[in-house]
Amino acid sequence: MDDRQSAVIPIRIGSQSRVFALSFAGRMRLLNDQWLGRLPSGETPRLLSILYSPNGVRAYHRHSVGKSWLPTAPKEAWDANSIEIEELTTTRFAQNLPKMSFENLDLKRWFPLRTLLSRCSVNRDYVEMNFSQEPAIEGVSCFSVEGRLVRPLSFLDGNALLEIAITDYFGFGRKLRIYHDGHSAAKLGIQHSMRFNSVICVTSDGTRTRFLYRPNRTGVQMATTYTASPSSLYELSKPDHDSQSSQLVRELKPNFVLDVVPRRNTEWLMLENGKAYDHGTIGAEVAYTIASKMLMTDQLLLLEPAMHGSDLVSRDGEIAIEARMLAGISAENGDYFRKTVRPHLRQMIGRLRWKLAQRAIRRGVAILCVRLGERKIVALTKEA
Repeated sequence: MDDRQSAVIPIRIGSQSRVFALSFAGRMRLLNDQWLGRLPSGETPRLLSILYSPNGVRAYHRHSVGKSWLPTAPKEAWDANSIEIEELTTTRFAQNLPKMSFENLDLKRWFPLRTLLSRCSVNRDYVEMNFSQEPAIEGVSCFSVEGRLVRPLSFLDGNALLEIAITDYFGFGRKLRIYHDGHSAAKLGIQHSMRFNSVICVTSDGTRTRFLYRPNRTGVQMATTYTASPSSLYELSKPDHDSQSSQLVRELKPNFVLDVVPRRNTEWLMLENGKAYDHGTIGAEVAYTIASKMLMTDQLLLLEPAMHGSDLVSRDGEIAIEARMLAGISAENGDYFRKTVRPHLRQMIGRLRWKLAQRAIRRGVAILCVRLGERKIVALTKEA
């Protein structure tokens, strides 16, 4: 016995890979509390780590105190003749966690080709996961995701699991889970609705940390958390009053119009190659930038683009902002403004006016971004 409180037991593996203790007389016995020696006892089921010798395979198990125990050995430990059992703590789980590799299977051009979770550390309820990505995104090659333990280490479907709550720049939370059975590849899951879905890639560009995950066998979705304000990503200026900008003003009569220029290549790639979620992200971030700098609206919360409702709200809930990005390059004719741009703005204003009528908000603002050229974006701001 050592200070880690472990129990070494001679065993024999029977049919269906069941593990039996081997008595001095060579008889196969069920494992019970007497065999577990100095391990801490308790009334609730406890998690145990079993190291199979001589092959060195490790597996995690759950055991209810006071009951006989018949664990199943992993197939890699078929020839084991002894086991070393110790309590599986959160710290040991993190220390034993193998590196986790993620690949950009969806081939998004603003994601790295591969990401590696190289280390997970736990200090009381604080959890830090260290990642590296290749190639670097906007100069970021290494980053970390930090959070707090939601509950003690638990067990589900043959895996020990660590559930972590992360909080972003705006105070919104998400839950992650790390699953590991002790010997197979570990897995990372992210909560979507009531389920945890498998993460296939993680990336950070210094402002956002994004998770690609599979909600089903074929689909791919994204979740975004912010590590910094996105307002630094966009440059705002007065419009140059070319023919298209002037037509927007005549047709839609916004309160004011601004030219918008993304400062980084990542946001241009999202516009040119992204889908509705990516375009919605850009539109909401531009709206946040405008509202923060031009409308003198402090304490804004930027919501996840995939969520229903307004894209931005004030912390007191009295101000709501509808944001939208029309990412297709517009044609320079009146039909585009009448048939595409105007209906979008009307819909946004209509939703806000309904909320105003219900007294759900005190002020409503619509910010519609229109892409007028290869590298030209105009933002229209209109009070409801």
